[in-house]
Amino acid sequence: MDFRKCEVRRSADGGVEILGIITEPVTWEYCITFDKEDVPGLIRMAFNPHILALIMRHSPLLLGYLRHLHDFAPEDGLSDKVQNAYREMMNKAGRMDAWRRRKEDQAATQP
Repeated sequence: MDFRKCEVRRSADGGVEILGIITEPVTWEYCITFDKEDVPGLIRMAFNPHILALIMRHSPLLLGYLRHLHDFAPEDGLSDKVQNAYREMMNKAGRMDAWRRRKEDQAATQP
């Protein structure tokens, strides 16, 4: 997951959505949702002594990451692409259409 190439936005129910694409080792589109109920657990995790030790150990890498953060931007229309893929895979007809398209693409690329 490369969070530099993701899109962060507010969801319809007031939460926060993180949308993006994982490209290695396979290409996956993902959508992570955080709600108000998730905040206490995230705070508890952030102040765990082991997590604080990891942050201190890797702080030089974190500073380099933050310095180059502006070099990466999410793709245009990424959220629409992820939402359409999610809707397509959540119904059986959409899964079958995606399977047929993948098979047709494979047949077209093979000699």
